[in-house]
Amino acid sequence: MIKKILAGVHWPYQAIVVSATALASCAASIASPADAWLVSIVALISICTQIVLLDGANLRDKLVPLRRLNSQDVAPLWRYANLAALLSAIAPLACVISPILAIALSAGLALASAKPAAIYLKDILLRRRLRKSAQNDFASTSPKVALYLSGPREVYYQVNQWLPVLERLSVPVAIILRNRDIFEGMKKTTVPVFFVREGRDVESFYNGGVELVLYPNNREKNVNSLRHHQLTHIFINHGESDKSVNQSKMLMAYDYLFVGGPLAEQRLRSAGLPIRDGQIVHVGRPQAELFLVNVPQTERIEKILYAPTWEGGVAATSYSSVGPVGLKLLRDLAASGKYEVAIKPHPLTGRTSAETAAALQEMSELSQKFGMKFLHASESLHEWMNWSDLMICDVSAVLNEYLITSKPIVLCNILGASLQPEELAQEFPSSTAAYILGPSDPILSLMDRIEARDDLRSARSGVRRHSMGAGDSFNRFEDNIRLHLSQSPQEILPETDGKTVRPSSSL
Repeated sequence: MIKKILAGVHWPYQAIVVSATALASCAASIASPADAWLVSIVALISICTQIVLLDGANLRDKLVPLRRLNSQDVAPLWRYANLAALLSAIAPLACVISPILAIALSAGLALASAKPAAIYLKDILLRRRLRKSAQNDFASTSPKVALYLSGPREVYYQVNQWLPVLERLSVPVAIILRNRDIFEGMKKTTVPVFFVREGRDVESFYNGGVELVLYPNNREKNVNSLRHHQLTHIFINHGESDKSVNQSKMLMAYDYLFVGGPLAEQRLRSAGLPIRDGQIVHVGRPQAELFLVNVPQTERIEKILYAPTWEGGVAATSYSSVGPVGLKLLRDLAASGKYEVAIKPHPLTGRTSAETAAALQEMSELSQKFGMKFLHASESLHEWMNWSDLMICDVSAVLNEYLITSKPIVLCNILGASLQPEELAQEFPSSTAAYILGPSDPILSLMDRIEARDDLRSARSGVRRHSMGAGDSFNRFEDNIRLHLSQSPQEILPETDGKTVRPSSSL
C-alpha cells in the first residue's frame, strides 16, 4: 500500500512545501520556537491538502480498484485546484509574514478538502466491502452484454455517444471502465457502471454471466478482455470515418466488426486486412439516427457549426484544421457579420501538440471577441448539428454522421495542393459528399456559391446510403446483438453483404 501511495503523489508540489518549510523554519527559529512549531503544523496541513486536491482520487483508485461508480466517484473538479495546491505549498512562508494569515489560509484550504477527504478515507477503509458489493451488484444485474472502455479521461465521449443506444436495448447491459476518471465526463445513465482497474478483476466479472463484449475503442487494455475466448467480442467503434486508424490490423482480434455500411467494409478490404467471412456486420449509426433531424431543403445559411477533429496520435493521422486554416476561416466568417458560428472542437484537441493547443486557445479567444459560441466538450454534438444550417469539418466521423441531416458540408483539406480533389476522393471517399476548402480558399465565396446552388445534395444522399446503410439502425443493431447472444460465432453463417443469419435447421 505504501508503494501505491508514494507512486500517486505530485512530488513537485511536495518539493515546494519542503523548500518553503525549510526557509520559513529558519526565519521563524530566529524569532521564537513557537513560530517554528507553527510552520511545521502549517506544512503538514499543506501536504495533506495537496494530497486530497491533486492525488486523492487517484490514490483511492489504486487502493480501491474494484467498485460500482456513483456521483461520489467524480473527483472534485475544483476549478482552482492547482492554484489552491500552490497556495498551500507556499503557506509555510506566510508564517513569516503573519501567523494569523498562515493559519487562516491553511484552515480554509483544509475545509475545502474535508468532504472529498472523508469520502476517500471511507472508501479506502471499506475497500473490501466495496469490492464485495460491486461483485454482488454485477451479479444481481446479470448483464449479458458489457461495454468495455479504457483510456484517458477525455475518451468519455466514446461511451457517451453509445449511452442512448445501450439504455434502449432490451437485454441487460453493464459498463466496465478500466480508468475511473472516464466517469467524470460521462453523462448520467441508467446503465450500471463499474470501475475495474486490475486485469485479474475483469475475469471475475466475466464469470458472472456476460456473453458479449462491446468495444468503442482499440486501446491496449482491451487485451485483458479479449483473452476470454468463450465470449463474443464486437468492435463498435466511436465513429465512422475515412481516417487511416480505421484500417488497423488490430481489428482482426474481434469476432465481429459492427460498421455503418458498405463504405466501411470497402475501407477495410482495400487495406488488405485478412477479414474472415461474416466478420463485418452493417448496422448503421443508431445514435445518429435517433437524434439527428433530416432537413429536405436548406433555404438560407445562417448558422454554421465548425467541428474540427484533433491532431491525432501520430503525424500520419493528423487531419486537424485547428491552426492557420481554422483561424483564417473563423476570422473571415466573423468579419462578414452574416453568420452565427458555433465551434465544437474534438475533446482530445491539443493533447499531443502544443502548437494545436495554442491554436485552440486562440480560437477560444476569437470566439469571445466576435460573439461566437465555443462549445464545451461535454455538449451534445447532435444537438448542434440540428441547430446548424451547414457544417465545416475535417476528415472525421462527424462528416459521415452529418449526412443524416442532408444539410451542406464543407471539408477542410489542410494538405492543399499536395492532395488534388481526385486523390482526396480516392483516399477519403466520404469527401465526395462535401465542398472542399483548401488552405487559401476564400470561405465566404464558397458560402455564397452553396447558398445560390447546392450541387452536392444528391451526392450527400448517395454517400449516406453507402456510409450508413439503409436506415433503421437501432433495430439492426439490437437484432444483431440478440443474434450473437443466442449463438456462438462459429454457429453463425455469413451473407454476401456482410450481414449475418442463423443457420437453417438442415445444417
